[in-house]
Amino acid sequence: MGFGARRLTGLGIWGEPNDRAECIRGVRRAVELGVQFSDTADSYGPHVSEEIIRKAIRPTRTTS
Repeated sequence: MGFGARRLTGLGIWGEPNDRAECIRGVRRAVELGVQFSDTADSYGPHVSEEIIRKAIRPTRTTS
């Protein structure tokens, strides 16, 4: 099952969303429901949806 990340961005599918925390919760819920693939693109954002997904899936940074 895949997740289309376009709606994680702001108004007009560009920039920061109004509620970044809600987007993070949505991505986490999608993962709970079995999503293993997220479809993103720089044509909307740029980089916003990828950063939200990273924060949602890996909320703390670890070093190796």
